[in-house]
Amino acid sequence: MCDFFVSIDTSVIKSNNYDFDNEVFKSLIELSQNEYIHLLLSDVVVRETKVHILKDIQESEIKATKAIQNIKSYCKDIEINDTELAKKINNFALRAKELAEQKISNFLSETRCEIVPSSNVQTEEVLSLYFAKRPPFSEQKAKQNEFKDAYILLSLRDYMKGKNKDLYVVSTDGDWTKFAQENKGIIAPKDLKTLLDMINRIIHEKEEILNKLKNNFNKNSAEFQVIKDNINEFLLENEDKISIFFSADSMWGYQNVDDIEYHLEDFNFKEINSDVEFNILKIENNEVIISCPINLEFHIEGITPLYFYDREDGVDITMANATIDETIHIKSSIVVRLKDVKEGLSIEDISLSDRNFNVDLGYLDPDPDFYE
Repeated sequence: MCDFFVSIDTSVIKSNNYDFDNEVFKSLIELSQNEYIHLLLSDVVVRETKVHILKDIQESEIKATKAIQNIKSYCKDIEINDTELAKKINNFALRAKELAEQKISNFLSETRCEIVPSSNVQTEEVLSLYFAKRPPFSEQKAKQNEFKDAYILLSLRDYMKGKNKDLYVVSTDGDWTKFAQENKGIIAPKDLKTLLDMINRIIHEKEEILNKLKNNFNKNSAEFQVIKDNINEFLLENEDKISIFFSADSMWGYQNVDDIEYHLEDFNFKEINSDVEFNILKIENNEVIISCPINLEFHIEGITPLYFYDREDGVDITMANATIDETIHIKSSIVVRLKDVKEGLSIEDISLSDRNFNVDLGYLDPDPDFYE
């Protein structure tokens, strides 16, 4: 899952002269390909950008023709093959639509961009913003572009619902900034370069922390032994808060797992995978919150009745009891809050990410005394 959701306006592409090979866009492409950024573009922005690129190509044709004429008027001693140049420029103009399509298509592919449709935006909400003169509509008379921006921003806002992530929107239009200020979870950086610099800095910080973790919290380190001791203590203290959901089968008709009476023994942190993989969840206020995979082992002892359903009377009849004596292995993960200090990372708190475990007891056989 990408760490940053980013969307840009047509104005940003235009301000960079539609040059997807410049330094800023190369950085955006690299971050997208490495899955640090999930780029979102409204279908409105994509269509508008194609139109603008096509127009730019057509204007370039006119400028090129005029430039050749100017050169001829100033440099009469230079021989210029008008026919050949005119043919090449004309061919360039004929391919304008194809070139515009190809240019934006390559960019979308390189950035793994997801196109967000604007068709689901409710017109009623757009009109409500318009009459209330709320962003992206300005307090003055509404412009045509503001309706377009409304559809773009509302579709992006709706896309992010339930994602629990911020969306960074970049535009040269101040109304986008005002819209971000009124909508929680939407952030409008100064410009694309500023945003990419911030993302690169955060990535670098995470890489440094991951190196510290790999060096100090490997499977055999003293620091990791502290994690093992703490997780054991946590499990013992929170045993009553851990829910276990059983499932089991029996040839003796009906077995109600809700009737299992059990208690846990030897509930402990068994081991971590041989290759420790840390996932940084949050970096804030000199604290780092990480998670990593673990294997848990615990012992269940208990008893459950095995029923036979009496169809005639419509009741369950207890036919036998089954004793449970099982060692369970479960893969889970722990969440560790660390404090970043100059010497390294010190453990502040440890918790278990999952507290609800599904346990399959398999086949339950009646106790031996049932056969006597």
